[in-house]
Amino acid sequence: MSPQHYFCLLCISSSVFQNYRTLFTHIRNEHREKSTFNIRCELDVSCGSRYSSFDSYRRHIYRCHRFLIDSFDNNDTPSPNTYDIVDDLENLFSHPTFSDESYAVNDPESCIYPDEELDDTDRELLNFDSTAVAIANERVNFGKLAQFYTRFLLELREYHLLPQSVVQSISSKICSSFDIIIILVKTKASSSFISIIDMEAVFTHVSFIINSVSKSEYNFLKQCKNYFDYQPPTEIKLTTNEELAYYIPLKQSLFCVLQMANGIGITNPIGAKKDSHEFTCFYYLLDDLPDIVRSQVNSIGLHCICYTKHLNNDNNRSILMNILVEDLNKVQTEGITIPCLSSRIYFVFSTLSGDNLASNEVAGFQKSFSSGSFCRHCFVTYEQRHIPLTDISFLPRTRIKHDMIVNKVIANNDGQIIQGVKNESWLKDLIGFHATESLPPDMMHDIAEGVCPLIINALLNEVIQQRLLTYSNIEQRTSCFIYGFYDSSNKPPPVKRQQLTHSTIAGTASQKRCLFRLFPIIFHDIIDDLTLLPLYTILREIISYIYANPLRKSWLPYLDGLCKQFHCLMIEHLPARVTPKVHFLTEYTRSIEMHGLPILNSCMRFEAKHLYFKQIAIRTFNFKNPLLTLTKRHQLRYCMLNNSNSFCYSSSITVRSSKSIKWSKLSIPVRRLLINFINETDLIYECTSIYYHHMNVRTGSIVVHHLAHAEEIPIFCQIHHLLNIQEKTTTIAEMLNTISFDENLWSYEVEFSGTLVTIDIEHCFDIHPHCLDLYDVEHVHYINLLTRLTKQ
Repeated sequence: MSPQHYFCLLCISSSVFQNYRTLFTHIRNEHREKSTFNIRCELDVSCGSRYSSFDSYRRHIYRCHRFLIDSFDNNDTPSPNTYDIVDDLENLFSHPTFSDESYAVNDPESCIYPDEELDDTDRELLNFDSTAVAIANERVNFGKLAQFYTRFLLELREYHLLPQSVVQSISSKICSSFDIIIILVKTKASSSFISIIDMEAVFTHVSFIINSVSKSEYNFLKQCKNYFDYQPPTEIKLTTNEELAYYIPLKQSLFCVLQMANGIGITNPIGAKKDSHEFTCFYYLLDDLPDIVRSQVNSIGLHCICYTKHLNNDNNRSILMNILVEDLNKVQTEGITIPCLSSRIYFVFSTLSGDNLASNEVAGFQKSFSSGSFCRHCFVTYEQRHIPLTDISFLPRTRIKHDMIVNKVIANNDGQIIQGVKNESWLKDLIGFHATESLPPDMMHDIAEGVCPLIINALLNEVIQQRLLTYSNIEQRTSCFIYGFYDSSNKPPPVKRQQLTHSTIAGTASQKRCLFRLFPIIFHDIIDDLTLLPLYTILREIISYIYANPLRKSWLPYLDGLCKQFHCLMIEHLPARVTPKVHFLTEYTRSIEMHGLPILNSCMRFEAKHLYFKQIAIRTFNFKNPLLTLTKRHQLRYCMLNNSNSFCYSSSITVRSSKSIKWSKLSIPVRRLLINFINETDLIYECTSIYYHHMNVRTGSIVVHHLAHAEEIPIFCQIHHLLNIQEKTTTIAEMLNTISFDENLWSYEVEFSGTLVTIDIEHCFDIHPHCLDLYDVEHVHYINLLTRLTKQ
């Protein structure tokens, strides 16, 4: 490669590129998805490594040759006087790299990697440009500068999770840059219309503000309080001064109703205290938020965090629970005044969600699930779990009966467990809470992490016993299966021999659920030979109802019958695998009648909140007082999100990247479809992907168009074009014909119709708020749906 020209080593006929930026864009667009991708880096004498995937090649370029992408042709030679310096600055910031115009969005050359997936943090950062514009339109003073720079440090710390030492280093380098600028201005400006002394005073004041904001944690938190209403966590002293917990009063946060208790763990990898730190976290979530908002991690607030070991002490637990319950009761009795509405809002406690161990502990039930009355919903015992529910029904726990048992346990005061009740509930004084009515089952722990991997393991063991596949065949098939774009984010790890012999399936709850859902497609050639297949199909049907949103009341009797049938089949075929979670599945019908949709009580999103705290703990590397660090960082992040209006509900569509396209370049069927809606002279931009709320919609995505007939059969369509015309997004899709439902594959067989239509994305997501993948099985197209769909 010459310094002036670059050639693509992956093309048969080498095209010439004037700069590396265009070559990189070409490689990304033309060769990124090819399985034969293999390139050698020859951009430097010291390079020469080969890369077999575009992602590894991209990381190398960003790490070692980023200057080739970021560079632009500007004159770096100093000007001889002040006017030339000003001209240089104007030329610098008028360059497209610094432009605020939409050109940067619509020109594909301006986007190095437009198809790269954004996480929640990246999508929020896209909204921060408005802050700079707002400041530019206001009268600027040193106070505004301090506010802007404090916001900048907040972004560095709480979005990019940079430690305080790095933030201080950045501030120091910025101030040093100002010193160099002053010296350069003094040197180059022989005559000036502005006093050099005044300019120096301004830069000195700016440096003072930057240093004062970032020089210490105290000063930084003080500025956050002044500008962004930062609310520090409140310390709770337990039995000793060394035993502490931290909580955030709910009146400061304005969100309350659905609480969740669960535990997380972080590990100190070095030092004298090399051990694991187990925390118990109490989260809260507003029940009335729109589904699209409550599914976001940012909508989940932190109420309290403490060491799990401290809760084992009765005195510590009593001190902590009294404070939390008092705080919750105040919100319910006194309410919260909203100044902008000039009214008072009152809240009502709804439910507490958690895994079975945490829920039983909070409610005062026994924590053992291998003996006695293990269920908090009914009086079944561990020995009775093998009795088919067609022969017997167990009495549900009621408020009156439970209170009688609790009084008896307290009166005995001997630590004896009576019918599964060990003690009174931690939250006995909380208004609206009762141990038998406020703890719904959690389908993440019961189904995704419980029954689903249990059935997968049983099916794969039968595959081994029948010698349909070997252990290595199963590992290879689960490893090499090509997941669709939307399923790939939950791609499970390969199933290995050790997992099958020990009756476990590795992975997160989402990964286990993904493997369970696609199991018939992965093993489509042998699925009909399995005698345990009826267990899978019945469980799939149960899940389709439990995960449904909305869920019709008329489905509940049928769902109850399915759960009892599944329980009986488990006793018949897999008696050794009838775990307590198999019994918990039979309690969902009664829970739905009492608490509503199970998906609204799921702990899945709270697990994502756990991940945030684990990332903070790893980045900060603070194991001396991690509780304070985690709660403080959480509050800093929330004050920043509140300031950026990240909690606001908006139905606008965000365009990720797009390029202009001429009317004549559109296919004839597309032009016929649009001829009555646009003029040939209108500007048309074709988008590679858009974000509807926080959901990524791409060309090739499958969405549910409508539900047909009384049976509510889903009719699908595949998105072909995402066009931005006159600042309005037009989605063009091809309709798919639903041929049949394959019960063994638990998927809909579809075929392409060739008919193009314009679709309303918002209407499609009202039916099913997810994009789907298309899978080919023996040259037939299938779409795998998790839930049963119905009209609102």
